[in-house]
Amino acid sequence: LTGDSYSVNFTGAATYNVVDTTTGATLSSGNAYTSGQSVTFAGLSFDINGSPAVGDTFTAKPSNNQSIFKALTDLITQLQTPGTAGLSAGLAVANGNIDQGLDNVLTVRASVGSRLKELDSLDSAGADRNVQYSQTLSQLQDLDYTKAITDLTQQQTILTAAQQSFAKIAGLSLFNYLN
Repeated sequence: LTGDSYSVNFTGAATYNVVDTTTGATLSSGNAYTSGQSVTFAGLSFDINGSPAVGDTFTAKPSNNQSIFKALTDLITQLQTPGTAGLSAGLAVANGNIDQGLDNVLTVRASVGSRLKELDSLDSAGADRNVQYSQTLSQLQDLDYTKAITDLTQQQTILTAAQQSFAKIAGLSLFNYLN
């Protein structure tokens, strides 16, 4: 597969030519056509059923991203075109284009959905951090000064008593005890 576009042009009821429309080169000519058998060239293979008329052309080209609105416009144009010669082929192409467009819409929708989920998760984590920060800030700012002074005074008294006890005990020795 080269990524080129190709056309199969019927030159007779049972013969066709294959043209690379990207380069303009004729790949093969005078090929025998049998209804129901695969037409194969350049790594491509597809079936053409029925009895094509002289001048009928079938194209094969790489898919491209097409607007779903363009696909619908092409379908409307196909339906408004008089005659039924290419109607079934045109409807098949339109159906394929609309299916591809819907697949693209679903792919984008899934991508957007996963991004929204990630944003919701980040928003939730941010809200949790905001609550934690508010609690920490409240603990630092909302100090009960009376209780804090009472606790500080009590701790200082306990520390002073402990220091005095240590000083008395440290000053004792075995000789002081024997006296």
